[in-house]
Amino acid sequence: MAVIAGRNHSDPYYAVTALLAARDLQTQTRRLVAVVIAGLGVLPVGLIGTSAGPRGSLDQVIAVVIAGSALVMAMRWLGDGWPSLLESRVGAAVGAVGIGVACLIETDPLCGVLGAGAFVVLGTYIACAHGRASLAVYWTAVAITIGVLASRIAVHDFALAIFSAILIVLTNLAVVAACRTAVRLAVTDIDPAGIDPATGLLNRDAFYAQTATLLGARSRLEDRFLTVVAVGFDDVSPKPDAAERETIRIQTGAAQVLRETLRSDAVVARFTEREFIIAEVLASDDPTPLVDRIRSAIRTTPLRLTASIGVVSHPLAALSADPPYDVIHTFVALARNAAFDARVEGGDRVHYIDRDTASGAEADPAQRPVETDESVA
Repeated sequence: MAVIAGRNHSDPYYAVTALLAARDLQTQTRRLVAVVIAGLGVLPVGLIGTSAGPRGSLDQVIAVVIAGSALVMAMRWLGDGWPSLLESRVGAAVGAVGIGVACLIETDPLCGVLGAGAFVVLGTYIACAHGRASLAVYWTAVAITIGVLASRIAVHDFALAIFSAILIVLTNLAVVAACRTAVRLAVTDIDPAGIDPATGLLNRDAFYAQTATLLGARSRLEDRFLTVVAVGFDDVSPKPDAAERETIRIQTGAAQVLRETLRSDAVVARFTEREFIIAEVLASDDPTPLVDRIRSAIRTTPLRLTASIGVVSHPLAALSADPPYDVIHTFVALARNAAFDARVEGGDRVHYIDRDTASGAEADPAQRPVETDESVA
């Protein structure tokens, strides 16, 4: 999936989300995060009744509350859809506080220091997904927790207290710094503002910019053809109480299908809830093989979807005198109009726009261009 250059990495949550989505790693990541949260959350409860764990009634109640909160957060990660930026920020803050409290309620401060190793796990996540505000909350929790535990250890062994504090701080510092560096390297070419958070694809503005870059990188004298495809998924009529969940499933499923089907240099974006636009420069004047691949992939998804598709293709050489954004705007409007007409005629059809019509048509969304109709039931 093509991406856009950008420098805003203060909070790379959606950029990282897009990378995971592009590599079909979101599901595995959600499951891993859920398992880690649940596992760390129940540890304080497991220590109840031991010589090192929480002994007082209040401390034991706190341990149970921490475990319950962790299980709730784990279930959210196992639910439908990727958590929003706000949900992730709140979860990270709650996690930092939870780890700190869980360490402080242990009877043995050395056990608390051992538990503070969980900060490394949380720090890895925050360093990869969030910016300075979340890191500030995280480091505050680390500092308070280690400071209190070290003071308790120092009563009996000052050197051990210093060693424990330095070990935890340096470990967290090294991991966080390494993860921040890795993320900066990974998202150098991604602007979060250009990413659709629901699918990890480009949004409308980013599509125009990226397609303009694609055209600029090609010699318009080459024997190549600009092809724009509008894919509008037909209605599946979900039950009212499941409409939002079904829409999310369609969006994420369709995005993944398109990523797997299209070439790496294709530009693909989500324009509306169920409409995706694709731009690609082809060596052939016949876009049918591309469209057939898209339709076949859509039909074989678990959702068994159908789509109304509009296609416009034209030689690059004939477009050499036109500004790139004007060309893109015209082609997108024509393709969307064609997809709309295909849906009006019953859906699950493909409309191919005549190339001569495409070169001279105005990009008016209300216009219905002259077209050749290839309907595939």
